[in-house]
Amino acid sequence: MDQTLHTPAHSATTGELRSVSLTKRGHVWRFWWGEGDEWRVVEAVRRLAARADCPLDELDAAAVRHHVWMSGPWRAGELG
Repeated sequence: MDQTLHTPAHSATTGELRSVSLTKRGHVWRFWWGEGDEWRVVEAVRRLAARADCPLDELDAAAVRHHVWMSGPWRAGELG
């Protein structure tokens, strides 16, 4: 299973895209998002982790949440 999930066309993105990839048990997931769409990635991974046929789990979803949070504009030094 190789799933690539792109930021939707109605994205708030106007600038640089950020990404995260997950690999587990022979499966690969790739997510791209722009500023303002972080919640979409977190929600997509949370939904995948909840599926019985998906090897992702809550720990994987938590790792993605952390990665997305740390890649946002609220990182130390980027907000006034």
